[in-house]
Amino acid sequence: MEFDAAREVCIGLHYDLVTVTDLFNNNFLTLKALNEYNNLALNLWIGYEQVGDSWQWTDGSPNGYTHWAPGEPTQLGVPEAATIRLVDGQWVPMDNQTRLEFICSPPLGRGLS
Repeated sequence: MEFDAAREVCIGLHYDLVTVTDLFNNNFLTLKALNEYNNLALNLWIGYEQVGDSWQWTDGSPNGYTHWAPGEPTQLGVPEAATIRLVDGQWVPMDNQTRLEFICSPPLGRGLS
């Protein structure tokens, strides 16, 4: 699913695309997704998108932790959003029109129900 459509699905569930806050969270999400999809070749949308020349979390969380692959993020010249690679948990930007699986999460500060 394209990035914006994936986000709409999450919002429809009263969630948002996942915000990754630290290495522990990054590794947890990677392992959980590997268990779900069992496919090291997958990239999944996370809630980090390029807005102008900067990157921001879709839920408005402050920038802090990132886990970009070496040399990333590159400028693709198209609207971009971040993906997490299941092979290594590193992030790479992709054209936000790319069709991928995605991870929804409740907003930070709100527990799972």
